[in-house]
Formats: sequence, C-alpha cells, structure tokens
Amino acid sequence: MSALQSSAARALPVRPHERALPTTASKPKLKLITAPSTERPIAGVVYLCITLLVCSVLAVLVMNTELADGAYQRSALTKQLSAEVLTTEQLTERLADVSTPENLAVKAERLGMKQMVNPEVLHIDSSKINRDTTSN
Repeated sequence: MSALQSSAARALPVRPHERALPTTASKPKLKLITAPSTERPIAGVVYLCITLLVCSVLAVLVMNTELADGAYQRSALTKQLSAEVLTTEQLTERLADVSTPENLAVKAERLGMKQMVNPEVLHIDSSKINRDTTSN
C-alpha cells in the first residue's frame, strides 16, 4: 500500500505543449455587472390605491344620495298621509252631521215625504201587521 501512496505523490513531468500560456493573453475580459435593483416599481401600487380610494368615495357619494332621496320621499309621503288623514276626519265629521235624524227628516220633507202619525209594523214571527209599536 505504501507503493501506491508514493507513486501518487510523485510529480508528473510537464509536457511542452501543456505549458501555461502567458498571463496577458489568457486574461479574460471582465465586464462590470451591477446588482439587480431591489426597488420594486411603486407606481402600480400607488395607482391601485388611488383607484380604490376614488371608487370608495364615489360609492359613498352614491349611497348618500340614495339615502337622501329616500328621506325626501319619506317626508313627502308623510305630508301626503297627514293631508289624507285630515280629509278623512273632515269627511267623517260631515257624514255624522248629515246622518243625524233631524237632518234626515228635513231632507225627506224637501223630497216630498211625509211623516206618518201612526206607523204600521209588520211582525215576521206572527205574520201580522200591528199599529202599536210596543207590542210584539
């Protein structure tokens, strides 16, 4: 084993065609390479943020306008309802006034109707006509 180690440690003779060439001719041309930029373009992010901001402001404006429009419609409907309630009260009052027995009698006289002194009443149970309204 020692014979193998000693042969491996021996220097090999340099052949003439494998000799090193002069250093001036073998020097490669080096180019300066700059490091890649670590900054990312911020314009896209800024554009995205501005677009989102403008869209948000427009959405809030549209919602506010719709809410205000709804409030105006509600106010108009409330006013209309108040007017209708007032009209209903006035008509109910007029109907009650016209429906009183005194007013009905006056209108009946104007139409030529006469009041009966002794009215006759038909009793359905007995199938008889009575002049007396108190008896059944």
